[in-house]
Amino acid sequence: MKNIWRPKLCALLITALALLATASVAPAAAQAWPSKRVTLVIPFPPGNTADLVARVMQPSLSQALGVPVIVDNKPGAGGNLAAQFVARAEKDGHTLLLTSLSPLVINPAIFRNPGFDAERDFAAVAGIGTIPMVLITRKDFPASDLMGFVGHIKANASQVTYASVGNGTFTHLGMELFTRGLGVKLTHVPYKGAGAAHQDLQGGRVDFMFDSLASSSAQIKGNRVNALATTGNGRSPFLMSVPAVSESAGVPLKDFQVTVYTGLFAPAGTPEAVVLRLNGEVGKLLRSTEFRAQLAGQFIRAADPAPPASFAAIVSAERKRWSTLARDIQLEPQ
Repeated sequence: MKNIWRPKLCALLITALALLATASVAPAAAQAWPSKRVTLVIPFPPGNTADLVARVMQPSLSQALGVPVIVDNKPGAGGNLAAQFVARAEKDGHTLLLTSLSPLVINPAIFRNPGFDAERDFAAVAGIGTIPMVLITRKDFPASDLMGFVGHIKANASQVTYASVGNGTFTHLGMELFTRGLGVKLTHVPYKGAGAAHQDLQGGRVDFMFDSLASSSAQIKGNRVNALATTGNGRSPFLMSVPAVSESAGVPLKDFQVTVYTGLFAPAGTPEAVVLRLNGEVGKLLRSTEFRAQLAGQFIRAADPAPPASFAAIVSAERKRWSTLARDIQLEPQ
């Protein structure tokens, strides 16, 4: 009998030791992170919305993690260069992508080879903020409200032009979604950035554009352009005098909504414990009155704290929405 039970006891002991080792290693690994500085990689130049969010987060996140947090701007190829860099980084949670969603939800549809797989190469960590776009027109545009604007562009579709900050950007595709909903086809004039587009809009060389509220606020406040409508779910708290497209009487776009999300991503394969820790720290910031006020100062509405899966679902839905539109309008891949 003694010989019969000895192998079984040995096997049980080995299993118990293995389980104990697994249980102790995972928390130890989580506690060891971060072991060095954390880098927030931004796909755009300084001053962009994602860059502003990162710099607002930087000191608080550094304090919470106990290590330096640095911001590294890597603009180029519409955000592809930064996304490639993070996708290929060590999967240890020390190199992260902080971005608006365009590189991960639009670029896969407009670039033949962006250099990364948007679905497989990234783990969604947390949504941080949202910002609507605003429809702005040149000062002497012959319409002062959205209903009049819609009537004018329908009657003069071959003559009016709209600007964007580049082919395949939210400012371009948002306007395509808007005009398709109205059943009109207009002439698109793409620019390399908001500065040049604003200059020509104010100079009367183009008629109107969608732009982020953060980018166009100075022009609106300076009375250099007219703001006719915003694209969020209801009025923006930062521009309450301007109606949302979806609430404008007489305009057949009751479900129209374009919201630019900003969020944090890690390379796919980053330990779940690290992703959850990051999500928790971002959640603490989003509950902070001071942090929310700092975002509001940049015309960004703080997101509600949510688990990574909730943010991943938003990213997936946005990717489907914008990639479908890019195909529908036959946007030529770059």
